[in-house]
Amino acid sequence: MRVEYSPGILWAGLYSVSRATRRWRLPEIDDPIQVVPFPTAEGLSRRPLIRPLPDTLGNLDGDGEKFLQRLETENNLMARWNRVHQLPYLFFRLQDRIRQLRNHGTISDWLDFAYGSPFPPGQIRAEISAFITLVARRKPQTVLEIGAGEGGTLMLLAMAAAPEATIISVDLPHGAFGGGYPLWKAIYFRQFAIPSQRMHLLRVNSHVPTTVQRVRGILADRMLDVLFIDGDHTYRGVKADWEMYGPLVAREGLVGFHDIVQHPPETGCEVHTFWRELKVRHAHVEIVADHEQAWGGIGVIETGGIGSD
Repeated sequence: MRVEYSPGILWAGLYSVSRATRRWRLPEIDDPIQVVPFPTAEGLSRRPLIRPLPDTLGNLDGDGEKFLQRLETENNLMARWNRVHQLPYLFFRLQDRIRQLRNHGTISDWLDFAYGSPFPPGQIRAEISAFITLVARRKPQTVLEIGAGEGGTLMLLAMAAAPEATIISVDLPHGAFGGGYPLWKAIYFRQFAIPSQRMHLLRVNSHVPTTVQRVRGILADRMLDVLFIDGDHTYRGVKADWEMYGPLVAREGLVGFHDIVQHPPETGCEVHTFWRELKVRHAHVEIVADHEQAWGGIGVIETGGIGSD
């Protein structure tokens, strides 16, 4: 049975804990931020994402394999349950926590928080770590993400952006590739931005001309410093996002594409096909944790100002 958390249920929970949450706070983080050198794709590919199980578990019988599968399922459910139960507390403290992480945390701290929160990034950790490191070095003033998913990548982009940055999210409700967050999540997504930043959440189709006009209006004659494309994963979809929003990127801006690794055909993901065509025309970086993986991978065009492409 699928449980939906309506706004009414959420507000009831928030009210019940509001007084208690005022009496305690998350501890401050002491370590200063350290932006590590941007790793190469080759460097990442040598690091396994998941360490192999000990040899003593190598020859499990059928019952043993079923046990491990059940254990993994239960762990995933428990992690999701724990994340959901953070929502009432984070309603009151999320922006403070974001501020602490920006001021005192490392990028590793940012990732720990994001993956343990109700808004985990739909990314391979090693890959998004490398990309956010690249973004944080530039302290972008203007950021656009196409495809919000659970919101975790949007959170990380907001942390990496300049204190006075304008951050725009375009996400299609009921999108075929995981798009469409419920309206109550927008309350939290807005708190990813500190007060001096501006967060704009557009729940619209990125492929219609009016959306481009709205983005241009928000930018107000400025160019994008960072564009992250993670919406429609079909060939036509990702190409349309590039052609419509690429011209808005500044000459020294970054354009990131998620899921450049070839996926199984049944997923319908065709980003890799477009990426292969695009990368031969631009300076680029490929961030791939393991070249044997069947999803993920981030391709980065290191200069924007596309114009004619």
